[in-house]
Amino acid sequence: MRDEQHFDEHVFETQYEYGAETDELTVILIDAIAEIEGISPAEVAPRINESVDPDAMERVLRPLPDGSERDGRLTFYLLGYRITVRSDGIVRIFEADE
Repeated sequence: MRDEQHFDEHVFETQYEYGAETDELTVILIDAIAEIEGISPAEVAPRINESVDPDAMERVLRPLPDGSERDGRLTFYLLGYRITVRSDGIVRIFEADE
């Protein structure tokens, strides 16, 4: 669920709700990078698999079967951005340090 989004020159942030009837986490990441870069999501989509396994990312971060939250985060790089996804659903995208 996209409750709140912030764009500036350095960061994108949103809250993702695991298991809700929203776009998949991967789609949110692809759309965010595409919007930041001013390109089509179709140009970003094939590249995400070079950086992270989207299915594994969801499995590792989503809540446990009993509904309790995991405590973790995953950070990876894609198209010059550092992307951090936390188990509580916070997604942050930063320009990668050069």
